[in-house]
Amino acid sequence: MDYDPKRLAMALQYVENQQRQQNPILRLNGGGGMDQGVLSGGGRATLDIPINDRLTISPYFGGSGAIGSVKTPEGQFKIKDLKPEFGVGFRQTFD
Repeated sequence: MDYDPKRLAMALQYVENQQRQQNPILRLNGGGGMDQGVLSGGGRATLDIPINDRLTISPYFGGSGAIGSVKTPEGQFKIKDLKPEFGVGFRQTFD
C-alpha cells in the first residue's frame, strides 16, 4: 500500500483540530518574588476556545501587584499597588 505523506499530514491535522474544538485549554501563568522588602508578583489565566480549525478566541484575566516598603532619602516609602488586566485575544491561521 502506498501512502501520500501530504494527505497523511492533512488527516492528522484534521484529527488534532477536531480534538481541540471539543476541548478548550486553560493556561495559567504567574510568578513573583521579594526584593529589598517589596513582595511583587503577577499572573494570567487564559482560556483558549477553538471556534473552528483556523480560529481560536482566548479571553483572559490577571494582573500584577506589589506590597512592602523601601527606605528613601526622604524616609520610608510604602508600596501597595494592584493592576488588574483583562481582555480577549484571537489567533487566525492561514494557508
